[in-house]
Amino acid sequence: MAVPKPVNREDPKTAESERLFAPYPFWSFNHKYWNEMVEKYSKLAPETLRHYPLEWVKKPFANARAGLDFLNAFALNHADISLNAINSAHQRMPSFQRLLDDGTVLWGDEGCDPDPCNGFRMVPEWAPMKGVHLSFPVFFPPLWKVYRDWIRHMDHVHTFLRVPDNFLGATAVAWLEANGIARDSIVPLRSPLGDIWCRDCSPLYGVDIYSGEPVAHQIKFAGFSPQWCEISPDSVANDDKFFLPAGFRPHRCREIKIDGGNLLTNGEGTYLMTRRVLIDNAQVPNLYAKLEHWLGADRLILIDMEPGDELGHLNNIKIVGPKRILIAHSTVKDSAIDIYLRKIRKQFEKMGWDVVDVPFVEDHPHRVPMDEHTAHGFYANSLFVNGRIILPTYDLGKYDDQVVRIHQDAFPEYDVRPIDGTILANAGGIINCASKEIPDPTKLRALAI
Repeated sequence: MAVPKPVNREDPKTAESERLFAPYPFWSFNHKYWNEMVEKYSKLAPETLRHYPLEWVKKPFANARAGLDFLNAFALNHADISLNAINSAHQRMPSFQRLLDDGTVLWGDEGCDPDPCNGFRMVPEWAPMKGVHLSFPVFFPPLWKVYRDWIRHMDHVHTFLRVPDNFLGATAVAWLEANGIARDSIVPLRSPLGDIWCRDCSPLYGVDIYSGEPVAHQIKFAGFSPQWCEISPDSVANDDKFFLPAGFRPHRCREIKIDGGNLLTNGEGTYLMTRRVLIDNAQVPNLYAKLEHWLGADRLILIDMEPGDELGHLNNIKIVGPKRILIAHSTVKDSAIDIYLRKIRKQFEKMGWDVVDVPFVEDHPHRVPMDEHTAHGFYANSLFVNGRIILPTYDLGKYDDQVVRIHQDAFPEYDVRPIDGTILANAGGIINCASKEIPDPTKLRALAI
C-alpha cells in the first residue's frame, strides 16, 4: 500500500485546507462522478485534495498495520497508538455478523413488522436518553478531532458509534480511547457504512401510548435527492438498510420516504415537516393519512422548504419544548431566508408558542473550493441530550459568543457545550444532522396515556 506524504498540521495552509474539506462518502461514489470531482479539486484546490485518503478507498484494511499507516499519514497518531491497541480493539468489537445474529442491529426488512404501531408517538429530543448514534467519519481525517471533542461532551450517555467492519473501524476506536474517550462510553457498531448524516436515515424512536412499550418506526430513507441516489447508490442503500432497534420493537415502512432532517416533534402528537415530503412521495396515494398513521400525529404541520435548500431540511428551526420553538433570524434583512423565517415565526406565535430567537449568519459564507456548498452560521442545528446542549460554533467571533449567551439564558437548566462546526458545516449539515438521540426505553411509560 502506498503511503502519501504525511500531512503537516503546523502549516497554515493545512488549517485552511481542512476548513475547506468537504466530507463526502466518496468510497461509495460511482466512478464517473468521483473522477470528475478529483479533476476539479486538482485544479482548484490541490492542497485540499491531500486530505482525501485516496490510497485507501478500494483497499481493505486487512490488519492493524494498515490502520497505523493511515494514522501516521494523516498526522493523527499523536498518542503513540500501537499495533497491539488496534488489534485489541478489533478483538473486542463484535463483528457485523454477530451484531445481526444477536439482534443488536437489523439489516433490511427481516425481523420488522411491516405495519405501524397504532399507538405510536415519537419521543422528543429533551426526553431521557440512553445514548446518541453517530457514524464516525473514518475517511474524513480533518473531522476526527471534531468527533473526539463531540463524544467527550457526551460522556454522560453512550455513543453508539457506527464504524467499518474491518481494521479501520478498530483503528478509529483505538484512536478515540488513546485520546481520552472512556472505553465503556462507546458502543462500537461494525457495519457497512453510508454517509455520516444519522438524523436523515435513523429510526423514529417512540412509545406506544396505550401500552408504554418502546417502538421504533424505520421509514424508507428518501436518499436526499434523485441526483444523490444516482451519484452514491451504495451509500443510500447502506443507510436505508441499517436499523438500530436499541431495545425498541421494530417496524419498517417501505412505501413512504422520509428524510429525518425534515421532521420535528413536540412529543405530544404535533409534528412539523417541510413540503419536501410531498415531492418525495408524489406517487403515494392517501399520503397525508399514511403519514399521520406512521407518525402517530394528532397534528401534522407542513411548511414551505427553506429558500436555497432543495432537500427541505429544517436548518434554522428546532422544537425545544411542548409549545416552545427556536427560530433563527437572518443577519441579512429582507433576504429570501429572512422573509421565510419571519413567516414561520409569525405562524408559531399565532399558535401561542414561545419563540426563542437566534441569529442565522447569512452574510459570512464560507465556501468549499468547488462552490458546491456554502456554510453559514446554522446555530439552530444543535443537539439537546440529557441536560446538555451540544452547540455548533463557526469561528464567527461576536455571533458565537452571542449564541452561547442566548442558549444559557433561554435554557438555564442545560449545560451549554460549544464545539467547532466549521469543517462539518462544509458538508451541508451540522450537529443535529450528524446525530440521532436514542431514548431510554426504561423511562417511556410516563409518556403513555
